[in-house]
Amino acid sequence: MRSATIILATGLIVGCEQNGNAAKERLEGVWISDREKTLESIERKHSIGDRLKKHLGKMRYEFRDNTIAFYLPGDSRDGEIKRESYSVISENEGSIKIETERGITATFYFEGRCFYVRSSDGFREYFCSQFGI
Repeated sequence: MRSATIILATGLIVGCEQNGNAAKERLEGVWISDREKTLESIERKHSIGDRLKKHLGKMRYEFRDNTIAFYLPGDSRDGEIKRESYSVISENEGSIKIETERGITATFYFEGRCFYVRSSDGFREYFCSQFGI
């Protein structure tokens, strides 16, 4: 009985690790803010300031080598993009939830070749794969 428990536990660990890898592969690449899709989401229920509106369509998520970066091109203080490692907390067909090394959690909801994140103001900000997925 003990060996069956160990085998089952090992299988669960390997299965979770494989799922995390699949999620990381799905996120891999550069994702660019989609201004039009985001504005459609905002106009339905919300309003935002001009400062935020001017950044729509420029912001980027970059997933590479088990790291994540979120940045506005040309806006880095020292010319370098700050990257941090992340782990996959959960995933399903429609979303992936991650946690960064600083303890920040984010959920990415997929729609076609894009995903969206929910802003603190409640609207959806869309990002689409630069190379398609």
